[in-house]
Amino acid sequence: MTTVLEAGSAALDYQPAPNGEPDESSADPAASSVPYRFGNTTITQIVKRVGSTGDTQVVDAAIQLLDALLVREGETWAERWLDLERTTVSESMDEWRRQVGSTVRPTHLSKAFVELAALDVIRPSYEWMHRRGLRGIDTIAACRSQEDAAAFKERLRLRQLRIASQTEVQVTLGKLCAHTGRRPRDITLPDIEAYWEVLKPRKNDIIGPRTTWQLMVELKWLEAAPTPPRFIPTRRVRQCTPEELVDKHNIAEPMRDMFVQYLKQRAARMDYASLNNLALRLIKTFWVDIVKHNPDQASLELTREQIDSWRQRFNTKINGRPRSDMEKLQTLMIVRGFYLDIAQWAHIEPYWAQWAAASPITRAEVGGFRKARVKQIAVQQQKTRDLASLLPRFVKGAEDQLTEVTALLERVREVGPGGRIDINRETWTVHKASPQSLLLLQNGAHHRRIEREESRKFWTWACLETLRHSGIRIEEMLELTHLSFQRYVMKPTGETVPLVHIKPSKTDRERMIVASPELVHVFAEILKRARRPDGTVPLVQRWDPYEHLYGEPLPHLFVDRALRNPGVISHATISAGFIRLARDLDLRIAGQPVHFVPHDLRRLFATEALSSGLPPHIVQVLMGHQSLATTQGYAAIYPADVIRHHRMLITTRRQQRPTDEYREPTPQEWAEFEAHFVQRKLSLGTCGRAYGTDCHHEHACLRCALLRPDPDQINRLRTIIDNLNDRIDEATSAGWIGEVDGLKVSLAGAQQKLQQMEKQITRSETFLGMPDLTAPTPPTGSGEIRSRTCESE
Repeated sequence: MTTVLEAGSAALDYQPAPNGEPDESSADPAASSVPYRFGNTTITQIVKRVGSTGDTQVVDAAIQLLDALLVREGETWAERWLDLERTTVSESMDEWRRQVGSTVRPTHLSKAFVELAALDVIRPSYEWMHRRGLRGIDTIAACRSQEDAAAFKERLRLRQLRIASQTEVQVTLGKLCAHTGRRPRDITLPDIEAYWEVLKPRKNDIIGPRTTWQLMVELKWLEAAPTPPRFIPTRRVRQCTPEELVDKHNIAEPMRDMFVQYLKQRAARMDYASLNNLALRLIKTFWVDIVKHNPDQASLELTREQIDSWRQRFNTKINGRPRSDMEKLQTLMIVRGFYLDIAQWAHIEPYWAQWAAASPITRAEVGGFRKARVKQIAVQQQKTRDLASLLPRFVKGAEDQLTEVTALLERVREVGPGGRIDINRETWTVHKASPQSLLLLQNGAHHRRIEREESRKFWTWACLETLRHSGIRIEEMLELTHLSFQRYVMKPTGETVPLVHIKPSKTDRERMIVASPELVHVFAEILKRARRPDGTVPLVQRWDPYEHLYGEPLPHLFVDRALRNPGVISHATISAGFIRLARDLDLRIAGQPVHFVPHDLRRLFATEALSSGLPPHIVQVLMGHQSLATTQGYAAIYPADVIRHHRMLITTRRQQRPTDEYREPTPQEWAEFEAHFVQRKLSLGTCGRAYGTDCHHEHACLRCALLRPDPDQINRLRTIIDNLNDRIDEATSAGWIGEVDGLKVSLAGAQQKLQQMEKQITRSETFLGMPDLTAPTPPTGSGEIRSRTCESE
């Protein structure tokens, strides 16, 4: 008969204990929630389970261990084991072996202990197991359920962790099964948290509890928590209640209750970021300062001297710098709105009548908001015009850096660990930091994590291309998942157009935008990194920095896998990448260094769309704006003074002309808009002329720079080039000099288009699979959303 460790669950015939009253012999609530399987079984019956014809030394060690437990205090094996633990918890393995009285080797004693724990005869504490280097604990999970252990191990393999990390995760699962008496799929979140509490004081690396919980969530054994468990390291602050927002500033009663009620009233129509900003400006910036200089203030009634004194202090920040006009006006409007809200609510609810008071901020004091806003728009548009000239260089710099670091990474992988490589006349040595990570060292002083460097430059390029080709907001980009892509079939031609579904964000409006070929290429490269070896896209929870909440697990695309804890890229990471790229390129305007921020690319997109002739109301839909004036404010086509006068003209026209002119585009307008792109389809590719414009080259497409050649038509173009050469020879022999000059111009244009086709063919691309939402999803049993691709053409 084989041992338990060799036979697994078949030899144990382990079944989950029936539901019943918890065993009172266990002092741990987590462990006592499941009754013991062999709490009062005799030694003979236990030894038969361990095995009498297998490893006799392990059987002898099990017998000696059980004999040592018999002399301990307690009625059951669990009570006797607890008594043994209390006397050996701080002893070494050799001391514990001498106390047990065992004469066998420590290795056999460890195996005997693991087999008794697998049989659920004893349930050792996490503290006791952690102090001893016991071998074979990772096999206890397979003894409880081979199916669960196999699924967990396969999911762990897809993580591609280091061998030591994989072993630590499997040991964690074995300890959880040994201590709780449960199968792997029956382990709960409190069980993992109890194990983390023991592990926390001794190790900073908590990869065991963290990865175990994540894998159980992926396997649907545990539900994803709305906020990460305590053993997931995070600096993110959860949402605070109105009471907590007020209590941060130590407001005394009854003012404290009044501010709490006010925030609750306003929270119904505000997101959390706006509510938090309201609390900071109203309570911290305004009222706390008032009370600090007027300790006896017990009502909202303020004198002119009090408000003037506050205004003087408020105009200067704590660091001594003056506040901007926009910041001052926004705070004044919040304070004025606070007083006006209470005055209005006092007519409805008696509670607010006791707090009603005249607003200390007059209407004239906030009348400059419009002027400040126009000034701010003018500054932003001037910046947009300046950055527009630097955008081509910025884009090319991102592409060149990515190409350079990708080639370097390939060279490093070819050399392998221990090899040497020359970079800019400097010798670097390749080291292996982990099975998936390589490290470059230079003379033992400097180092470069080449995979991390390549990942950082890739995401800088990918975010830059996505933002400038789509014009979406940064939070909308980070919310894109594998399910955000859809297909639209053009009725006249049957051509399939890829669309990107933008979820509601700032304005709570969802929309569809057309994915250009450049945008599709970017998403294809992102999807290559997002897919696992088995073709699935892992589920990741995204932290919303505005709502301070974690979203549902979804197959997000913008996930950095090079990080130790893979997660959706943050706003700060993208901004830092743009700043680093601008610094490397030394971008300057009038001698001053400048850099791009993600929202600058959205403004550049709107400017380019309007300047190319796209109707403003269609740009408004693509941008997701509620007002046409907002869209026009994004475009930096004219000088600031022209924009101001034009907006005044629009306001006057709206008062005089029918309101139906400022409306959503009609189906006929959309059909006309789509028909323009249908007419641009040519034999050699697609015409890139703007909407509403005619062909200015009399359809001489070979000479036109707006022709986007199709690589599939390269043979047709080569035939045209051969024909042009024959016609040039014929015209030369006939003496048709004018005809020769015209044909040479066409030949030069055709050769340029041929070079563009060859460049597109040689560039490596990945076909972006479109998820078919109509087809039923096959059960995967792993909580993954599998990638489904379209049929090939």
